[in-house]
Amino acid sequence: MKKKYNIGAFYVMLSSVLFGLMPYFAKTLYSTGATPQAVLAYRFFLGALLALGWIRCKKIDLRIDRSSLIRIFIIALVGMCLTTSMLFMSFQYVSSGLAMALHFAYPAFTVLISVMLFRLKFTLRKAASVALSMIGIVLISELSFESNSLKGMALAILSAVTYAIYIISITHHKLRNLETSIINFYMFGFSSIILSLWAYFDGGFFTPSSGEEYFALGGLAFVSTFIAIMLFAKGAQLIGASDASLLSTMEPITSIILGVIFFGELLKPVHLIGVVLIILSIILVAKAKKVAE
Repeated sequence: MKKKYNIGAFYVMLSSVLFGLMPYFAKTLYSTGATPQAVLAYRFFLGALLALGWIRCKKIDLRIDRSSLIRIFIIALVGMCLTTSMLFMSFQYVSSGLAMALHFAYPAFTVLISVMLFRLKFTLRKAASVALSMIGIVLISELSFESNSLKGMALAILSAVTYAIYIISITHHKLRNLETSIINFYMFGFSSIILSLWAYFDGGFFTPSSGEEYFALGGLAFVSTFIAIMLFAKGAQLIGASDASLLSTMEPITSIILGVIFFGELLKPVHLIGVVLIILSIILVAKAKKVAE
């Protein structure tokens, strides 16, 4: 039993590290002139192909009912396209580590929205989680009103809000009963079409031409999307959703470390305190779920 748990924990931690590589691959592509929407269009297109390959290998039936398909399209528009676009756009204005930390305030927003819309019981633990997350956001922002940093922080925070909406949409609908690979295939497919059109009409579509670009695109689609999602799903099955949420806090930490090493991003002590508070808020939410379970 312990061995099974350790394997699951390893899967989740590894997936968090791979997710944390996203800003590195994205910024590498930005340096060649690519736009966030074009990068994401390629990411989701390749992700859809990989998901389809997995489905075919496992001989899973792709057919789903119309209402689920429409629901997936709407969730893809809000949860995938808007969330990832705002997050990836924020990398252009603030350090990737801080952007990821702000995005990871989504558990607190999930609690707030659930309380307002579904009358979720607002316990002391959940209230403390929301408070820690909000204080962390204030510390990271340093109440800065410089236009670029303010824009980047706003985009990262909004990505957390739309991701919270995405999580609630998935968990409060019969989609949760569908095979994960099927949801991912349709979600990635719809997202790649929407973002391709966005990039095309925005004049930001590009064709990769160098080895560096192909490497970054492959890493983003295969390593930080397909492999990371599959590892997290498998790990969560072995150790439970609450413990998986706890271990996923390695994702912003990975982004911070890589940002410092590869992009020379500077972190002030007040930023680190803010990041720690947001991570503590995630732990509180996960612990609350575990107690409920």
